Amino acid sequence: MNDLFWSNITKIQNSFSFSDEQIADMLEVTQGDFSKYMAKGSIPEINKLDNLLLSLGLSIGEFFDESLNLTKVHDYLNKEELPLPEKYSVAKLSKSRAIQNVLSCIEFKYGSELKHFVLKELNINPAYFEDQQNSFNIFVVKDICNILRNSANFTEQDFYEMGLWSYVTNRQTLFGRKLSSYRDTGELYQAICEEHSKSFEYNFSYDLVKTTSDSVQIEVKETEMLKDLLSTHFVNDNDINKIREGVIASFPRYLSQNNAESRIISETTGKNAKTLFEFTFQ
Repeated sequence: MNDLFWSNITKIQNSFSFSDEQIADMLEVTQGDFSKYMAKGSIPEINKLDNLLLSLGLSIGEFFDESLNLTKVHDYLNKEELPLPEKYSVAKLSKSRAIQNVLSCIEFKYGSELKHFVLKELNINPAYFEDQQNSFNIFVVKDICNILRNSANFTEQDFYEMGLWSYVTNRQTLFGRKLSSYRDTGELYQAICEEHSKSFEYNFSYDLVKTTSDSVQIEVKETEMLKDLLSTHFVNDNDINKIREGVIASFPRYLSQNNAESRIISETTGKNAKTLFEFTFQ
């Protein structure tokens, strides 16, 4: 399989004139790490491979095929970009994976009519969120929360359960299988904070500030990139925080455990907005 991986990487580079640096960017690794993988003839970790497949519009089965469908890759790379309202086009640090979870939860638990209503209110083509490589800013999520509160009477518990739904959305994906591969819950939470949070967004950083045998404390705060791109600070939003809390609480389920018990220890708003969560697990 390793030989097939590098053979198809070479085919893709030759067909589309991608440099090693561009392939490294698709994998979301440094060029130095890419060179190490190449020298060893090894395949990058599954979550990095997932990034590459999303960039090329291929499934894992399609990529690991000796008759690699370069026409499909060409069509995907040259597809017409769907429009995004201007208000959502600045500081595009969120990825479609997060919205796919939200829309999946709305449709399954509350019906397709509410899902279509939300998308109509946003004035965004539903197909935009089908491509996990598409990005947008944090105000898409904020506006969805406002629509659900005002039109469907959503509560904090509803938003929390929406976050928990992320396990259902992701469990059968490459990302979900990677999360299921960790030895224990502490190791999983460490990987989430240090690496996997970037699979969803670059708006906030996730810092593991305390660990015990059955709990973790995670501090979430705005990234400097978000502040720079918005030229201001993003007011910490309670509804978004409840979704985030639910998502993080769901991670033990990837290791066949129950959802973690969660609480907010402290929360600040304003210039240095941040939230300190605690999650207790088996």
